[in-house]
Amino acid sequence: MSAAQHDGAGRDGEDFAHTLRPRLADADRTPRRAHPEKGPGEASAALWETAAGAPPSERWAVSPVALGTAIDWPHGYSTTAAKQYAARDALRRGAREITVTMNTSKLISRQFQYLEMELLQIVEACREVRALLTVNLETQHLNEEHKIVACRVVKRVSADFLATADPLDIAFLSQYTQDRVQLKLRDAASLDAALEAYAAGCTRIESSHAAEILEVWKVRLVPAAPEKTGGGVREHE
Repeated sequence: MSAAQHDGAGRDGEDFAHTLRPRLADADRTPRRAHPEKGPGEASAALWETAAGAPPSERWAVSPVALGTAIDWPHGYSTTAAKQYAARDALRRGAREITVTMNTSKLISRQFQYLEMELLQIVEACREVRALLTVNLETQHLNEEHKIVACRVVKRVSADFLATADPLDIAFLSQYTQDRVQLKLRDAASLDAALEAYAAGCTRIESSHAAEILEVWKVRLVPAAPEKTGGGVREHE
């Protein structure tokens, strides 16, 4: 698997966006469960709830893990001005990956130019500091036409990722993003779900269980030890 690093450089095996929903410490309001030390296969850590508005600590400033957050979550119904302010504020505080949901009501009501202009402004804010933008889709409310148009909009504004929470969407969306936008699966619950999404064309997996999934993956990658028998050694099949 591969995914973009926060500085837009190489894409060599950095796979998981680790979602954190932490409590906050009192001293510098750094999340107690947020560990900026990079684990194997982890590309970024996304802070949610009140942690998204907290100023970055010095630990995050020197961490190889990209700090990300979501704005106007989960539905994306705020005004363009509110989203623009939230994005720039998060970037000023140290975020290098921004996630925003495409306004579902505007998409269903076919206000495509509104969506394009809104996302273009957020993309421009991200590009100023070499940050990545993920556009999330609430696909449970969308039909196939809506999803196709969403892919076109995201390609036109040159967003980095298009995200969905439904693994079944990955194969469909990949037909219309055509490698111009990478796909992200949100909240993968297991290694099997992550591998299925990867096989369908997903390049970034977001999960609050990233550490557990990677541990299971490491176990699977280790070859089984040979079993000793009376006449010698027999390999496990």
